[in-house]
Amino acid sequence: MDDRYAIYDLSPNSAIAYPAHDEKLVLASSPDYYNVRGYAYSGGGRRVTRCELSLDKGKTWRLAKIDYAEDRYRAFEDRELYGARLDMDWRETSFCWCFWNLEIATAELKEADDILVRVMDEAMCVQPRDMYWSVLGMMNNPWFRIVISKEGESLRFEHPTQPALMPGGWMERVKKAGGNLTNAYWGEKIDGQEPEHAAIEQVQEIKMTKDGVDGVIEIDELRTHDNAENPWFVVNGEVYDGTAFLEGHPGGAQSIISAAGQDATDEFMAIRKFSNSTQKYKYVN
Repeated sequence: MDDRYAIYDLSPNSAIAYPAHDEKLVLASSPDYYNVRGYAYSGGGRRVTRCELSLDKGKTWRLAKIDYAEDRYRAFEDRELYGARLDMDWRETSFCWCFWNLEIATAELKEADDILVRVMDEAMCVQPRDMYWSVLGMMNNPWFRIVISKEGESLRFEHPTQPALMPGGWMERVKKAGGNLTNAYWGEKIDGQEPEHAAIEQVQEIKMTKDGVDGVIEIDELRTHDNAENPWFVVNGEVYDGTAFLEGHPGGAQSIISAAGQDATDEFMAIRKFSNSTQKYKYVN
């Protein structure tokens, strides 16, 4: 809603898709080479021109092959595709992911502790090594790292995180152990030194209700507040009045209005991270 915070051109970013998270490679029956694969993207129509992988913490890099699916739709003499005019055949502008891959010897994976990937776009912007905190939360683009664990005669691969709210990933494991993810070494030991520990945050219970208010709201009364003027909604069996937050709500007024008169528990729990600001909601019932 505010152009000052709108996300337009993203920085170059990349990810490894295979090996997948928790995938195991049995050395006795594995092929001589593993095809490491993933995807990459850069904003503003800028093309990803270079993709590199490292097995030694970034000391050396090897080039991966890049495949742009968009390129297969550029050269048409009649400039038509599927019955419509094709308007991108003359330019290199790229608005979709590209896919990359690199064959790596299984013997090399056995000796490595992790796989790193980074990309560069045609503006010569390169992914940074480390993760920097961003107020928007989704603009981080450090090197993508997969941890390789030796488990008997097999290798297990671990991604940084899992999608959505699923638990798992080496970042969660390191953080739970008290490791500092910003120590420039992914929270692990540096040259045999003891890992630098970050302060472990105490889990605080956030109270969303107001003491002393225990009225009961009947369903018919709730339904009378299914409007934009005085929207009430339900979360976990409690009724909240969102009127005071229509102006200035980060998600815009419509996200509150759309939930008016309804049980919004699933939507609320899926996208909200509890913070002290949650306590500012007016408790109604």
